[in-house]
Amino acid sequence: MKEDIKKKIYNIYILSMNNIFFFIKYILGRHSPYLIYFIVFDLFPQADLQHFSKSICDSPFMDDKKKEILKNIYFKAAVSRYKIKRLIHRYYRKKAKDANVTMDLYKNPLQSFGSKFRISLLQNNTIFAFRLSDLLTMWITALKHSDGLFSAPLHLKNPYTAGHFKKHNLYNIYFALLESSFHIPPLLAYFFLLEFDIEEFTNLHYPVLQDIAISNYYNDIQDDEKYLDILEMLNKYSKKDHHLNSLSSQVKKKHVVNKLGHLLLDYYYIEYSHNPCLKELKKKSLRNKITSLLSSYSGVFLLSY
Repeated sequence: MKEDIKKKIYNIYILSMNNIFFFIKYILGRHSPYLIYFIVFDLFPQADLQHFSKSICDSPFMDDKKKEILKNIYFKAAVSRYKIKRLIHRYYRKKAKDANVTMDLYKNPLQSFGSKFRISLLQNNTIFAFRLSDLLTMWITALKHSDGLFSAPLHLKNPYTAGHFKKHNLYNIYFALLESSFHIPPLLAYFFLLEFDIEEFTNLHYPVLQDIAISNYYNDIQDDEKYLDILEMLNKYSKKDHHLNSLSSQVKKKHVVNKLGHLLLDYYYIEYSHNPCLKELKKKSLRNKITSLLSSYSGVFLLSY
């Protein structure tokens, strides 16, 4: 067993050295000014394609002949690096433990679903099996997470360990979803386009996430809090005297919440949304709804308890 491991490590070392010799032979000799680009590619592969495109393919200071030479060198180097990474990945996967997950999160046998609806992920030297729809649901829930009236997206976690999935696993999940028949929600597509950078995602899509946080708040808030918010809403947007206060009986509070609670979502959008068009639209709508509702009941239902 030890001899096999040594042999695999030796093979990886030989491949790595061949890769280095390739760079020395084809770049250092004839195109030394551009060596730095390929060194950067090797150190930071997550940014290499974009950097290569901007620095070489789109460069106005390089003729087409040099561009073609460097493109060919780059593609060969990329293939070499990919093969090395795949070999290392296979080695670690063979050495990993199997978590023996046979059920999805709803206790359905995983084998009852087709292979394109399942995925195995390597995390902390252990292989975990998942149903793709479970991961998709958890991922969207994490991205939509909020704290009160403020958005607070979370990283996707492994439900069996509570550990965050690393970026390579997020890519594996996303591409598996693409290959399946699942629809990719826009929020997840936005996250993918930002290379799963949760801080940049939160900042760039803050208005959308804020509106989701408002909806979450509306769905989670208790009746006592809803009643107080209804009082504030009526004080701001109703011209009629509603004869309500915070000391009203629990029966009256429940009655008022049942009658007017559905208007609170519009009110929260007006107060807390960062979308000016939505705020203005909801403001006009809310005034009309309150006026119509109070007029239809002549205010009697508010005083009947």
